Amino acid sequence: MMRLNAIKRYDSIALSAQEVSANLSWLKLVAMAAMLLDHIAIAYLQLRPNDALEALLRMPGRISIPAFAFLIAYGYEKFSSDRVNYALRLWLFALISEPAYIAFFDKSGNALIPLALGATILLLEDRVRGRFEHLVPMLAILMTLFFAWATREASIVPITVLVWMFHRAIRDARYAAAWGAPIMLTMLMSNNTHWQYMVMIPVTLAMIAASVSLRSRVPVIRVGKWTAYSFYPAHLAVLALVVSILAVGCRGCH
Repeated sequence: MMRLNAIKRYDSIALSAQEVSANLSWLKLVAMAAMLLDHIAIAYLQLRPNDALEALLRMPGRISIPAFAFLIAYGYEKFSSDRVNYALRLWLFALISEPAYIAFFDKSGNALIPLALGATILLLEDRVRGRFEHLVPMLAILMTLFFAWATREASIVPITVLVWMFHRAIRDARYAAAWGAPIMLTMLMSNNTHWQYMVMIPVTLAMIAASVSLRSRVPVIRVGKWTAYSFYPAHLAVLALVVSILAVGCRGCH
């Protein structure tokens, strides 16, 4: 009886799908803005390296990847009408983003790869049934490790795991709090352990929690899925071009 009452109480205060969708649009905007500020900071630091400023300038950007991991997991579970196309879209834009990412960072392994991997693992969990079901966790591990090895980007592993953990928490929101500690640890693994970065972990989780639990009177601003997907490679390409032009100009000055 106590459990039944708790479930009824939860259902009575839970936000509707429309309310959550409106909140998540704002979370997406904040994540995109944080990512852009982070990459502008990186562009500045490429031209004027400053170790003392790096952690401080890049601190706001720590919001973006965990927020996107949550948005991918939530979109997959709640809003996607075709989950295969959902994962394929992520892979398409991961492929499109890679040249711009390499041009800007001078390395491979853009942030959409672990997000697409996470969605693929969720898809495997949903679709593979029967005698091969027990092989899904091993296949997921091998896929994740392969991409981490191929791109030489170790953060692919915790980011992919983060998508899976958020999805587990979303599937049964009544027990979401139990995933808090593992999610925080995984977020820590995907970032630098400087205190400037660590302080953004509870901020990010608070933003995510607020987006699915608090009613807001803020006007709704929708971000189209194609706009959100295109923003990543587009702004990386622009910043790579700007840094390249300014670097040539700086060499000409000397």
